[in-house]
Amino acid sequence: MLEISIMMSYFNNQSIKTKMTVIVSIMLSLTLVVAFFAYYQMQKIKTELHGIVEDDIPLTELTTTMTTKQLEGAIILEKSMRVAGLKGSSEDKTTYHKQFTQLSTEIEQELDEVASILKHARENANTVELLNEIQALESGLEQLKNEHSSYHSIAESLLVNIDLGNVEAAEEQLKTIEHNQQLFNTHLENFLVSIESLTKNALLQTEAHEIAAVKGMVIVGVVSIIIGVLLGGLFARRIVRSLHVAVDAAKQVANGDFNVSIHSNSKDEIGVLLENINVMARRLDATISKVLFSSEQITSVAQDIAAATEQTNQAIQSQQINTDGVASAMMEMTTTVQQVADSTIQASTTAGLAKREVSLGSDVVSSNSNEINTLVSQIQFSSNKVQSVSNESNAISGFVKSISEIADQTNLLALNAAIEAARAGEAGRGFSVVAEEVRNLSQRTQATTSDIHRLIADLQDKATQAVQAIDQSRHMVDSSADNAKKASGSLNIIDKSVDDVNCMNMEIATACEQQAATAEEINQSIVSISQSGLEVLGGSTLTAQSSEHLANLAEDLRSLMGQFKVSRAI
Repeated sequence: MLEISIMMSYFNNQSIKTKMTVIVSIMLSLTLVVAFFAYYQMQKIKTELHGIVEDDIPLTELTTTMTTKQLEGAIILEKSMRVAGLKGSSEDKTTYHKQFTQLSTEIEQELDEVASILKHARENANTVELLNEIQALESGLEQLKNEHSSYHSIAESLLVNIDLGNVEAAEEQLKTIEHNQQLFNTHLENFLVSIESLTKNALLQTEAHEIAAVKGMVIVGVVSIIIGVLLGGLFARRIVRSLHVAVDAAKQVANGDFNVSIHSNSKDEIGVLLENINVMARRLDATISKVLFSSEQITSVAQDIAAATEQTNQAIQSQQINTDGVASAMMEMTTTVQQVADSTIQASTTAGLAKREVSLGSDVVSSNSNEINTLVSQIQFSSNKVQSVSNESNAISGFVKSISEIADQTNLLALNAAIEAARAGEAGRGFSVVAEEVRNLSQRTQATTSDIHRLIADLQDKATQAVQAIDQSRHMVDSSADNAKKASGSLNIIDKSVDDVNCMNMEIATACEQQAATAEEINQSIVSISQSGLEVLGGSTLTAQSSEHLANLAEDLRSLMGQFKVSRAI
C-alpha cells in the first residue's frame, strides 16, 4: 500500500502532458498486445489447416485411389481366369496382362507418393502425438509396399501361365494370390482408417486452437478496454476535481470574499494554478485590509476637520497636523492600490500559462482519440484473418465432397466386381469376398467423410463466432473513443474557466484604477485643506466645504471597500 501511495503521489506531481503521454503509451502497448496475440493465433491455425489440405486430404485421396485400382486389378485377374481355357482369346489375355501391369505400376507410384507426403508431414509435425501417428502410418506403408510387391510377383506369374495356356498351374497359384490379395486389402483398409483418424484428430486440434484463440483475444481485449477506461476515468476525475476547487475559489474571490484557503497535493499545472490563486487571495486580503484601515482613518480625519472648522482660529495648528497625517495615509493607500494592481497582473499572467497548458492537454487527448481509431483498424485486420480461416474451411469442404464422390465410385466398382464374381461361379468366390470388403470399405469412407464435413461446418461456425467477438471488441474500443471525446470536452470547460478567472482579474484591475483615481482626488482635497489652513481666518467657509466633501469621499470609499470580506482588520 505504501508503494502504491508513493507511486500515486509521484504521478500527481507530473504535468498534464506527461500524464496524458503515459496513458496513451499504456493504451498503445495494450493495443499491440491484442494485435500480436491475434496474429500469432491466426497464423498457428492457418498452418494447421494448410497441413490438413496439403497432407491429410491428399493421403486419403491416394489411398482411396489405390483401393479402387486394386479392385480393378482383381477384376482383371478374374477375367483372365475366365478366358484362360478358351481358344482364340490370346489377344484378350495379352490385353488383360498389360492392363494389370499398368495398374500395379500406378499403385507402386502412388505408394511412393504417399511415402513422400508422410515424410513431409513428419518433418512439419508440431506435436508428439501427431509425430507418433505419422510414424505408425509410415510403418504400415512399408508393410503395404512389401505385400503389394509379393502380390504383384505372384499375379505376374499367374498371368504368364495363362498366356502360355498352363491353366492348371494358374489355378494352383490362384489360391495363393487370393490369400495375398485379402491380406493386402485388409491392411490397405486399416491404413485408410488410420489416415482418416489422423485427419479427424488434426481437425479437432485445429478447432481447439481456434476456441482458445477466440477466448484469448476476447479476454485480452476486454482487459485492455477495462484498463483504458479506468485510467481515463481516474485521470479525468482528478482534473475535474481540481478544477472544481479552482472554480469555487475564483467565484469566492469574485464575490469579494478573500478568506480562501486551498490545499493542493498536486504539482501539475492545475496544482500551480490553485497555489497562485491561494497566494493572490492572501495578497488581496492583506491589501483590502489596509485599504479599509486607511478609509477608516480618512473618515476619522474628515470628522476632525469638520469639528475644527467651528474652532478655526483656536485649532489651526491641530488642523495642520491632521492634514499632514491624512496626506501620509493617502500616500500609503495609493501604494497599496498599486500593489493590488501588480498582484492582479501577475494572476492574469498565471491564468494565461494555465490556458496554454490546457490547450496542450487537449492536443494530447486528440492524439489519444487518433490512436484508438488505429486500434479499431487493427481489430478489423484480425476480423479479416478469421474470415480467411472460414474461406479455407470452405475449400476443405470441397475436398471432402470429392472424397465422397470417389467412395461412391468405389461402391459401384465393388458391386460390379460382385456381379462378375457371381458369373465366374466357384472360381470367383474369392473375388466376391474381396468385392464385399471393398464395398464395406467404401461405405465406411462415406461415413467418415460425413463426420469430416460436420467438423468443418463446426469450424466455420466457430470462425463466425470469432468474427462476432472481434466486432464486439471493436464496439468497446469505440466506447473508449467516446470517453476520450468527453475528456476533450472537460478540457474545453477548463479552458473556459481559466478565461473566466482572467476576466475577474481584469475587473479587479479596473477597480484598483478607480481606487487610485479616488485617492488622487482625496489627495488634492487635502492639499486644498492645507492651503486653507494657512488662510484660515479669511477662508473658513471654504475649509468647511472641503471638509464636508472629504467626509463624503471617505464614506464612499468605506462603502466601496465594505463589499469585500477580509480575514482580519489592521
